[in-house]
Amino acid sequence: MVILSCKKASFLFEKKQLTKLSFMQSVQLRWHMAICDGCSKYASQSLLINSMLQHKKTMQEKSLADLRLSEQAKTRINQTLRDKLKNN
Repeated sequence: MVILSCKKASFLFEKKQLTKLSFMQSVQLRWHMAICDGCSKYASQSLLINSMLQHKKTMQEKSLADLRLSEQAKTRINQTLRDKLKNN
């Protein structure tokens, strides 16, 4: 079995977040993580960053949803505009 460099291990760890690794890649990554403190720390920090970014994205989407007008508000605005155009 080939021992991974830290660069390859970090690449595989990030790849694993997006897709499934081959059996051999998975075994190599697990072996490397078991013996390399630096990569284990990198992995936990990467997971934390990904989690924080996902949370931020969710909060932004929620904020945008809160900014959308309800159907009632749209109807009121349209009616007000029609009334003002009629009176001019």
